[in-house]
Amino acid sequence: MEVRRVLLIDDNDDQRSILASALRSRGWTVEAARNGAQGIAAAQRAQPEVVLTELILPDVRGFDYARSLRSMVDHDLVVIAVTRIPEELHRRALSAGFDLIVRKPLEADELCRRLFDLRAARAS
Repeated sequence: MEVRRVLLIDDNDDQRSILASALRSRGWTVEAARNGAQGIAAAQRAQPEVVLTELILPDVRGFDYARSLRSMVDHDLVVIAVTRIPEELHRRALSAGFDLIVRKPLEADELCRRLFDLRAARAS
């Protein structure tokens, strides 16, 4: 059976809960964190394949968070920023290490399709 582990980091409890439920219902094992520090600890502990993180968290400001998350795992990690930041800042986030920028609000089926596409591209 294929392992699909995702770490979801969002300071909004409702959004985090809704997205975690949607991902679980689609076969993902979900670890959740509410801030950047918890996210780093969870990445180290859970060793996810994918991290979905709000780009701006109460204790994280800046685009280098993707690199910090990657340093916590012992394998290739997909890091996706989930955000409302203006589109003109997306290129900056991508060049800082995020693999993908997804705009809020999220549609779970579309997100899952993009996750599978990213994983397939990395596997080939």
